[in-house]
Amino acid sequence: MIRRLVFLLMVLALLLSLNLVTANANGLEANTHNWKRSPQGTYYIAIPFESVSESQPPKDIYTISAGGCKIFTKGIDIYNSLQIKVATYAQEISWCYDGQKITSLSHTRWGTVNFPIYQFNGNIGNTESGGKGQALYRAWTQGSFCEIAPGMGCVWNFYPWVDQYVFSDGSYWGNAGW
Repeated sequence: MIRRLVFLLMVLALLLSLNLVTANANGLEANTHNWKRSPQGTYYIAIPFESVSESQPPKDIYTISAGGCKIFTKGIDIYNSLQIKVATYAQEISWCYDGQKITSLSHTRWGTVNFPIYQFNGNIGNTESGGKGQALYRAWTQGSFCEIAPGMGCVWNFYPWVDQYVFSDGSYWGNAGW
């Protein structure tokens, strides 16, 4: 049973190391300057994403007509050359505002892996400025991921980051990379 599992993991690692740099309907670009190559020869590309939605204020927050509440999620998906999403790193900011200042604020960040030969090692960086009672809030974060080769452990690390700003007028801005 163990031999079969090790064999399956080795075949899986071999398939993922193929240098198939192709485009698909998911928006992966064939332009190789956007791709990174691991020491094992696997190519990766990072595709940023974001979403914003209106939310209800917390019960203890009074909002005036110039204000509101939003949830802003920004992140980055990492794809291999087989166009399989292998990892995601993201941050979400929930904030309420009144047109003059941020009245309520929370943020969370996370990493996920979608394939067994990858590992999320945790958040390794965090910078925050501004915040509740201020006109803006900035949150920057960075995560650590690892590609694992059977019998060799971690063979390649990658470090995606997310940078977000939210403002007292409800506007927002963000960027993500690696």
